[in-house]
Amino acid sequence: MEQVIVSIPHYGRYLHNALHSFHLTSNATSSTGSGHGSTARTAAATSPTLDRDEEISSLFRSFSSATNLEEPEPNSSGRIVTSALTNEGMEKTFDNKIHKLKLSISNLLSEKILDFRHLKLDANREILDQYTSLAYTLYETGKYANIPVYRHFSSPKGLAIIINELTYPPPKGKTDPEKREGSKKDAQNLEELFKAMNFEIYNGSTFVDLKKQDMLECLEIFAKDELHNNYHSCIVVIMGHGNNGIIWDIEGKPIDIQHILNLFNGENAPGLVGKPKLFISQACRGGNSDYGVPYNDQQEDLSRPDPSSSVEDQFEDVVNEPSKKKLKQSPAPGSKKISISADFFELYPTVPTMPASRGKQGSMFIDTICKVFYEFAHLNDLEEMAMMIKRLVSRRHYTITDKLTQERKIKYQQPQLSTTNGARYFMFPCVYI
Repeated sequence: MEQVIVSIPHYGRYLHNALHSFHLTSNATSSTGSGHGSTARTAAATSPTLDRDEEISSLFRSFSSATNLEEPEPNSSGRIVTSALTNEGMEKTFDNKIHKLKLSISNLLSEKILDFRHLKLDANREILDQYTSLAYTLYETGKYANIPVYRHFSSPKGLAIIINELTYPPPKGKTDPEKREGSKKDAQNLEELFKAMNFEIYNGSTFVDLKKQDMLECLEIFAKDELHNNYHSCIVVIMGHGNNGIIWDIEGKPIDIQHILNLFNGENAPGLVGKPKLFISQACRGGNSDYGVPYNDQQEDLSRPDPSSSVEDQFEDVVNEPSKKKLKQSPAPGSKKISISADFFELYPTVPTMPASRGKQGSMFIDTICKVFYEFAHLNDLEEMAMMIKRLVSRRHYTITDKLTQERKIKYQQPQLSTTNGARYFMFPCVYI
């Protein structure tokens, strides 16, 4: 086991200034879109649902007139039937509409709402109403675009389960159990984040120190919970020691991560079919080392300020031991209308074969997730936020000190997002329809 000093600089307003430049740049280069944003906000103050449908119908009529297409008849509810909108040019028109709506949301929120929790303040009620109208219009417009938008308006947004494997058998030559120091802080931070986003924490709090069979049974019960039928997404977090493709329980028994994921596929979790499923892991994926490489960047490296503090802690040590078992999944029957493996988002702290760092104040991976979500969940979809997380963590370093040689080495880690989604996952915090 190596002694580590994890350099985790405090972001504060630095993170906001660095990453909000994305929104400010977009706004500056699309000033002609501001009029659209104003129109959408005005519509929110009158009859949002009617105006949204009329706006989408009007857009189709304009496109039909320009391209000599026959306008489809609305269905019994007065809404244009999605199946009729199959023309490639029409989809591109709605893709452009999606882009403009995202800019409108950015114009409305990026400078006024620096943290999605501010949307809950009474003083920002009017802004929240406008955001709600734009968010729903974004979702409805996505039905006709090449890339749709997941529906995410339920209250609560979904169920979230957190499992923290905190205590492990004593390391070789020692008698006291090993504690994954700092992981309690990670669990606490995630609980606060999910509650702020109005996810219901399963069991009311984090599950701690589960044996393999208990963990799998707990996850299976969670996956089949009928409450998923009422909500629009779910979140699963598992923290512990791990290796490539596995996580170890508190007795050191390996659990196949793919086995866990399969518990939530379309056959095993029918209440989650067509809904985004976010999996977050805080565990090593191997024991190799990433010492970083030099690179040339003509732009200022905004995501790596001078460290303002360092935290001394234990580095997560792993053994390069391959997974012993892989769960094989049969192909979906021909009657399935969507793959059983669709709509997964897997966010890992590092790439395969590499370790993950952890400090006394928690891990820089979970720390960065929380900071990015608070500041951008109302502005960006999950894949865009994951890109921010990957970039920020990859440019932060931690320092390990070998107990025998006292040699100090600077190391890096690169988070990874793996997805099977077919739509954009906007979390739309504080928006309930």
